[in-house]
Amino acid sequence: MRTTTSPTVTTPERPTDDGARRILIADHTGHTTVAYNVLDTTAEGQAAVAAAAALLAEKRAAGCLVSRKEGVGAGAHVIDRRPFDPAVEEYAIVAPLVGG
Repeated sequence: MRTTTSPTVTTPERPTDDGARRILIADHTGHTTVAYNVLDTTAEGQAAVAAAAALLAEKRAAGCLVSRKEGVGAGAHVIDRRPFDPAVEEYAIVAPLVGG
């Protein structure tokens, strides 16, 4: 087992930031969470960030609604149409409704 220690950065939005990010996906399979760390400089860590960016682009292209968390702590989600931003702490993806 390999253990890595990520540095902590400080930004106005987050007094301390450990780099932990996540994407919440609500679709026909249920609720899935994809976690990654933007401060992980290993090849695996950078691949995880690239995969998160690709996932967001793929879901948007499929018609999913994407929101991002704004604010510190509980925050609030707002609709997001911008390109992937590694500084966003949490994204939420909701699949389009399918009617019959």
